Amino acid sequence: MEATKILEHRLRQASKLDSSYDGVKLVTAALAGPNPPIRLSSHQSEQEAGHMLFRGVFGFVRNPFHHRLMGTVAQQRVLQILGMVDYLLHLLEGAQIDG
Repeated sequence: MEATKILEHRLRQASKLDSSYDGVKLVTAALAGPNPPIRLSSHQSEQEAGHMLFRGVFGFVRNPFHHRLMGTVAQQRVLQILGMVDYLLHLLEGAQIDG
């Protein structure tokens, strides 16, 4: 849960969106459309794929951990999730940020 909070915080900072944007709404505002505030790629198809990658992590990984008790999660799964979040943070660090 903490890893996805960090990802959300960094995405919000980079996009300069306020706290009314969170989760998938934040991802969409930051990465989707013809002129997003955060550009992961100059190729539109890659930008869309990057948006969907972030959207998937927020919707399928972040939301369950933030909205319900998950019980015990295997160490291997935790490491996989941390690796994915780390990769998304890496993408953000290399992104073109408007403003």
